[in-house]
Amino acid sequence: MGAERATGAARAVADMVHGELHLAAVLSVALGVVPGVLAAWHREHPRVDVVLHEYADLASFARALTDATADVAIGPLPEGWEGPHHPLDAEEFVALVPPGDPLAGRVSVRLEQLAERPWVQYGPTHALSATVELLCSEAGFTPHAAIRSTRTAAVPRLVAAGVGVGLVPANALTPDFPGTALRLTPRRRRPLAVLTRPGPHPLIAEFVATTRRHARLTPDHLAERLA
Repeated sequence: MGAERATGAARAVADMVHGELHLAAVLSVALGVVPGVLAAWHREHPRVDVVLHEYADLASFARALTDATADVAIGPLPEGWEGPHHPLDAEEFVALVPPGDPLAGRVSVRLEQLAERPWVQYGPTHALSATVELLCSEAGFTPHAAIRSTRTAAVPRLVAAGVGVGLVPANALTPDFPGTALRLTPRRRRPLAVLTRPGPHPLIAEFVATTRRHARLTPDHLAERLA
C-alpha cells in the first residue's frame, strides 16, 4: 500500500492529477500547527487531498512512517529515529492559569511557583504527559494531577474552569482562552521536525517545503508575550 501511494504521489506532481497524501501528527501538533500548513497546501495543490492520522503517543507516531501508514509526519523527533527528517523551529511551552488567578496579571512565571497547585495533566498515554512530568521534575517537583485528559484541547478548557493550572505548547492555545498564558522562566521549548520515509518522492518533497514555509509555532495572539 505504501509503495502504491508513493507511485501515485509522484504521478500526481508530474501530471497535476488528483492525488492523496497521508500525514501523521501528534495530537498537539495536529491541533496547533497542522491547520495552517494544510490551508496553505490546499491553496497551492487543490487537487491533492490529505488524510490526517493523529497519535497520542510518540511510538505510534513513529510507526506510522515505518509501517507506511503515513507518507510524511510532523512532530517531535522520536528517540532513535534514523529516517529522513527536516527540522522546524521549536515550539514553546506556556503555563496556563484560570481567570482571576493571583498570577493572572503577570507575564511570566517560574515552574516551581506552581509546585503546590493542582494540575490539569495529560493522560498517561498522551505524548505530552511525560514532557510535563520531566519539565516539572527539572524544576524540583512532581505535579499533582487533579484531573487527567487524553484530549489536548481539553486542558485549556479545564484550566479555564478553575480545575487547576496546566502546561501546553503555545501553538495549541486558541485566542478565546479566557485565562492567562504565562511565559516560563527559564523558557522551555520542544524541537519539531517534518519526518518522511526514505526515497525521493516529489509530492512528499513538496509537502515538506510547504510545511517549512508555513508552519507557525508561535501563534499571533501570543507573539508579543513570547517575544
